Amino acid sequence: MAITGILSWENETALNAYPLSKEFGLNSFLVDANFVQFDNFVPVLQSITLLDQNLVISLLTDVGTIKLTVATSEFVGTSLTKRIFDSTGRCIGTLVFGANALSLFENENTLSLDINIPFLSFLAKSIPSNCGVYSVAGKFGALSLTGDKNLWFTSITGRNGIVFNAAALGAISALPYLKTLNGIAPINNNVYMQETDLLKIATAGTATVQFSLIGSDISDLMMQNNNIIVKNLTPQT
Repeated sequence: MAITGILSWENETALNAYPLSKEFGLNSFLVDANFVQFDNFVPVLQSITLLDQNLVISLLTDVGTIKLTVATSEFVGTSLTKRIFDSTGRCIGTLVFGANALSLFENENTLSLDINIPFLSFLAKSIPSNCGVYSVAGKFGALSLTGDKNLWFTSITGRNGIVFNAAALGAISALPYLKTLNGIAPINNNVYMQETDLLKIATAGTATVQFSLIGSDISDLMMQNNNIIVKNLTPQT
C-alpha cells in the first residue's frame, strides 16, 4: 500500500511568509502568531533590533506600538513561544519563533531591521470595542466575583446577562434613624403612611414627622363596643 506523505506545518511555513503577509528574507524567524484585537485591527511587525544580547521586536497593535524584548539566551530548542502584553496587562497575543530565528543575526552584536509588514488578517481575532465587557477592574479571562452589602449581582434570565448593582456607604451619623414601622421595613427607602380618624400625622420642622393619637387613654382606642370613637380631641404625642 502506498503511503502518502503529509508535510508538517513547520515545513509548510518554511515555504512561504506565514504568519506575515509577505516575506522579508527570513521565513523561519516567526513560524506562528495569533492576536486578539479591537475593531478588525491587524498588527504589523515594524522592526527587529539586536542590542546587547537582547532581541527587541516592535509591533504596531490596536493600542499603539508594543516592544517585546527577548534575551538571545532564550532561543534554545526547536521553537520559542512568547506572549505579548500591553501596559495594562491585557494579553495582545502570542508569537512563536522558529528554531533558526537567530540565523540572521549570527556574528552580529548590533543590528536593526525595518520591516513594516502586516500579519495575515485571519490571525487576529477581532472584538468590537463598543460591544461587550472584555475586562473587569483590569482582569481578563475567567473571573469569580463575590458580592456584599454594597455590591451585588442579578442575572438576566434568557439573555445571558448580569446586572451589577453598587451602593455607596452613607455618612456615619450619631442620630437614630428609622429602621421599621410595626416590624415593616421600608421598600426602596420609602414608607407611605396615611392618617386616620384615630391617628394624625403632621410635620414638625425639617425632616421630622409628628404622630398624634386622638383620645386621652390608649386603651380607649382599642374599644370594640359598637365601634365607638372617643370624642376627646386633646392630642397625645
